[in-house]
Amino acid sequence: MGPEQPSSKAASLDPVVDPIPRLFAEFQALVDRHEAALACCDRLEATLLGQMDYPRVPLPPDWDGSHRYAGDSGTIARVVPSGRHRRLQRVL
Repeated sequence: MGPEQPSSKAASLDPVVDPIPRLFAEFQALVDRHEAALACCDRLEATLLGQMDYPRVPLPPDWDGSHRYAGDSGTIARVVPSGRHRRLQRVL
C-alpha cells in the first residue's frame, strides 16, 4: 500500500505547536502600531512647524505630489535646479 499518513489522533497529541503564525501576527500588529505612531508624529510636527515662524521655503512637490519644505541652503541646492535655488535661498 502507499505511504502511511499520520492519524489525526497522533497529530492532536503532538505537544509541539508551530509558533510562527502567532509570532508573525504579533509582529504585524506591532509594525502597524509603529506606522500609526509615525503618522501621528508627522502630523504633530507639521502642525508645530506651521504654527512656529520657522524659516523654511516650499520646494517643488515630490514625485508623489507631497509638499516639501527646506530650512537650509544645502537642501535647496540639492533638491532644486540651479536656476531656481538662488531665489529660494534669498527667501530663506
